[in-house]
Amino acid sequence: MSAPETVASVAAPSSVASAWPVRYRLIGLTFALSMLLYIDRIAISTARGPISTELSLSDTQFGWALSAFALGYALFQTPAGLIADRFGARVALTSVVTLWSVFTALTGMARGYLTLLAYRFLFGAGEAGAYPTFASAFYNWLPTAERGLVQLVAERVVGELRAESLVVAVAEVR
Repeated sequence: MSAPETVASVAAPSSVASAWPVRYRLIGLTFALSMLLYIDRIAISTARGPISTELSLSDTQFGWALSAFALGYALFQTPAGLIADRFGARVALTSVVTLWSVFTALTGMARGYLTLLAYRFLFGAGEAGAYPTFASAFYNWLPTAERGLVQLVAERVVGELRAESLVVAVAEVR
């Protein structure tokens, strides 16, 4: 990137960059990713029956599979936040999306209880960096007065509520 180029001019065509400042694109991206995060987290619950049948899982074993995700998520949030601070939001978020995509796909390929546990744990570990990375990006790209409101609205309220509605709608169609 040469000195006169801005992040906005590299990130998008000039017509889009001038119409939508970087911070608005950042808010839109985090909103969309928040929806995907939530859908990925809860979609397995809507498929509990077929998964339990195919893998011969008891309710307790399925519960442990859900808990494995939560454990990986909890253990890796702080390290992922440190990575975001050290290497920047772009590198960290690219890694997070890549990891959670890989482990989402692998979850569907699990052939037994132990592989499901492992994939769900690694899926949680991979997804753990999303919100810490969002916070790092907000710190760097948004004015101080907007950060809290954006975090609340774009990530938590709108993203998760819309995602839940979408998952319920898809489950009902099925």
